[in-house]
Amino acid sequence: MLFRHIGIGEGAEKRVYDDPQNPGLVEKIYRKAESRHTELQMQGMACFNNILHALFTDNIPLIIKTGKKRSLIKGGRDYIEEEKVDFTKDRDYMALKNYTEARLKGRPLDGKNASMAARRIEQNPQRLNFLEQLSQAGIIIDSSPINFAADPEGKLKYLGGDYLPWTVTKDTQSICWNFDLAKLTGYINAQKEPARSQALAGLDELKSLFAMEQQLLNKKS
Repeated sequence: MLFRHIGIGEGAEKRVYDDPQNPGLVEKIYRKAESRHTELQMQGMACFNNILHALFTDNIPLIIKTGKKRSLIKGGRDYIEEEKVDFTKDRDYMALKNYTEARLKGRPLDGKNASMAARRIEQNPQRLNFLEQLSQAGIIIDSSPINFAADPEGKLKYLGGDYLPWTVTKDTQSICWNFDLAKLTGYINAQKEPARSQALAGLDELKSLFAMEQQLLNKKS
């Protein structure tokens, strides 16, 4: 099915659409037509998101699946299907979102309100605590204010949960983790159940996907 949905958000890398078949989900579709990621990277993204969701349920929307969306352009585009966050009542996020999208379209707005909104988001105690916990877990994210929005219950959600767990350098046929594996393992082991068991199971699966990617690269080298 060709994607001809109504867009609800736009960034430098992806456009976000309501899923026409699932009202509680959104689809994030990468702007570039060529494949940006390997198939295993996309599987790893969903797996890593499940780990983060187990550890930070209040902050990380759950990725349901990843894949390649057919398009009018040959090859299709990578996409992510994710839980929808209703951020329309978060005035600071909406001010920043509208300003950012207007700039992308070459229609800059007055940046004063957006700048003030960004500062309030940056100083949000929920955001600061979330970033501190991620640091303890050995994970570095794009912490830009535009990636944070509060749901109707006031829980601050991180909208950049489509995190690639490893990088593949095709020129050198090498692969490396995008987080500190030892720190994350230690952080998971310090958590209470059931988050600990869920995250450890996800980490085992992620390691298997990483090993499969390494094997494929070894065959090509």
